[in-house]
Amino acid sequence: MAITVGTDTYITVAEADAYLAEHYVSTDARLTAWDALSDADKEIYLRNATRSIDSVKYSGRPKDREQALKFPRCYSDDTAYYADPDYPYVDWEWYHGEYCQADVPDAVKDAQAEEALELASPSRDTTLYNRRLDGVKSRSIGHFSESYGNNYSGGVKLNVRSTRAQQLMAAFIGGSFRVC
Repeated sequence: MAITVGTDTYITVAEADAYLAEHYVSTDARLTAWDALSDADKEIYLRNATRSIDSVKYSGRPKDREQALKFPRCYSDDTAYYADPDYPYVDWEWYHGEYCQADVPDAVKDAQAEEALELASPSRDTTLYNRRLDGVKSRSIGHFSESYGNNYSGGVKLNVRSTRAQQLMAAFIGGSFRVC
């Protein structure tokens, strides 16, 4: 079953391929593994990445109450700081008395490609994700130790495995306010 942009994905396989080719060197083992997948397998990873991204709670509300996915989003006047014209990768419009993203932000599309790559070819991010799910907060071996904290509000790390995807999506998570 083919994926449909706006229904079960934010981007196409071709868009994911282009993004990954632009952001990873050709000799990267993860990119090589991604390129070796069939389009049908890539669609599965993209669909699952969309589910991961859409499982997070975001500020605002979906632009169209009937839309299948969480983006684009709208923000009321009291959360209008999200409609900052200087915020990169977002075009804003005034829509039914709210500031709304004109389209799905590029950061969301990029995050989906990053999460799909992580799902298809797991890195250390997935190892840390699994440890957090198992309840591990830290571990020590001799004089070496590491901690697995949740650095992003809204629990992004509990839903999205890729650190790059988390960083891209962090701007859309609530829980903070702007001081003017």
